[in-house]
Formats: sequence, structure tokens, C-alpha cells
Amino acid sequence: MVMNIRKKDLEFIIEKSPSFPNPKRELEQYPTDSKVAADILWIAYMKGDIENLRVLDLGCGTGRLNIGASLLNASHIISIDIDEEVIEQFINWAKKLNTYGYIDAIVADALHPPLRDKSIDTVIMNPPFGVHRKGIDLEFLKTAMKLARTIYSIHKSVPKSKELITKFAKLQGFEPYLISEFQLKIPQLYETHFKKVHRVKVSLFLFKERC
Repeated sequence: MVMNIRKKDLEFIIEKSPSFPNPKRELEQYPTDSKVAADILWIAYMKGDIENLRVLDLGCGTGRLNIGASLLNASHIISIDIDEEVIEQFINWAKKLNTYGYIDAIVADALHPPLRDKSIDTVIMNPPFGVHRKGIDLEFLKTAMKLARTIYSIHKSVPKSKELITKFAKLQGFEPYLISEFQLKIPQLYETHFKKVHRVKVSLFLFKERC
């Protein structure tokens, strides 16, 4: 697929993604803010980490990041989520956009994906922040580092967390780069959400495996 698309158009398409049919709080399911998703994808695209490459999203949800990658000419996209319902939503959406031919959507545990080590070019993901399971963000990151040499990942922008992530990456043989920070808009999905939109400051990290 060869497609020329503007970032503004990318954001518009991502915004039209299906919602979670039955959002599960324990999985920290929420849609990635369309503007943030488009910004991240555009950064990765401009750095040469999407076009004609194999792209993976661990815990893909309804597929906002992977649909965007497909529109930016990734050669092969792998989407993994443990929730069968959201994978079905993602597949239906990809078929409507005529991008499903480039996508493998897999129902599996993102921490134990059925993939070979270093079989992916780029991972782009928005992992759980660890609100309900402490340290799961680092578990996602460790899994991604087994599979790819280039990783874009969103994490809560807290000084202690950023320090921990930086140290963790270096221990795994990766160089961490803090690329940008965003205000991630999370809609009111759960009974514990009292605001219609909750804003969380997040950091976008790029991790590159050392040669």
C-alpha cells in the first residue's frame, strides 16, 4: 500500500476508531488520545521507523496506533491484545479502511507474545501505567525489547518514573531518549472517573538497542 497522508488527516481517521465494547479497568483500557497518537506516529514516521517496516503494538486495544501505522505505509503490522472483543472491533475497523491485508491481529497475552526475538523492526505502544498492577509498564517494555531494536513507548511523566525507566532501559542494553511530553486525554469510562475528560501528563520515550 502506498499512501500519502497529512498528520491532520491521520488524527481525523484515528478519532473515528471504535470504542471499547466493554472496557476493563484491570487492563487499564482506554483509547489513546487521537492527537497524541497522530503526533507519536508522525515522529516515528519522520525518523524512518514505520515506512516499509514491521510494526508491533503490544496491548493494541482497538488499534489506533496500528491503523495509523498502516496508513503511514508500514509493510506488516502485528497487533496483540488479550481481549478478544477489542481485537474483533479492530479487525472490523481495519477492513472498513482497507488496511486489514497488512495486519495480523492476535488474541494473546502481550507479555508472552507468539513471536520470535528480534522479529520486529519497531514497537509503538501505549502500555498500562501500572495503576492496577505495579510495574506492568516495565514488563511491557522488557517484552518489547526482546522483540525489537527500536521502541516508542508512552509512560506517565513523573520524575521518579522517568528515572526508573531510564535506568531499566540501560540495564537491558538500550539507549533511552525522552522525545516529547504530552497531555493525554482519557475519557470518562469507569465509575471511579469523576471528570468527563481526565488529563494525564505523559512522556514519549524512544529506545534504541545499542550496537
